[in-house]
Amino acid sequence: MSILDNIIDSKEAAELWDLSQSHVKLLCNQGLIKAKKIGNSWAIDATQPNPKKYRLEGLEEKKMYMKHTDTGAVKTMAEWTEIAIREFTEVFSDDESLQEEFESLQIYLKWAEQRGQLYVDLVECDKKGNEIDYIGE
Repeated sequence: MSILDNIIDSKEAAELWDLSQSHVKLLCNQGLIKAKKIGNSWAIDATQPNPKKYRLEGLEEKKMYMKHTDTGAVKTMAEWTEIAIREFTEVFSDDESLQEEFESLQIYLKWAEQRGQLYVDLVECDKKGNEIDYIGE
């Protein structure tokens, strides 16, 4: 596997992260994602986390809260991330077919995160659990 296997352009990144291509280019220009401009194009590291999930810097300081839609439990994004990593690590350790499919736990976690599987059934909310409606604001 070559390091170039993990390089994508802004169009591919937009599709992978469910963002517009212009927004991906803006993130590249601002240095908010790992990318290198080559001519008029961006070479983007596809292994980095989805920037849409981390639009607030310093999750602990800013206290981005998420509520579980089934249980109503409210935790910070950082706490939910720790829980998800623990759970996915346990699944990976117990499932030999996953171990055969993915070269390492790290690759498996990146794969799950890029597809939004670490944060299933979570919605953004305030500290009290009130959902945030960005469209209605």
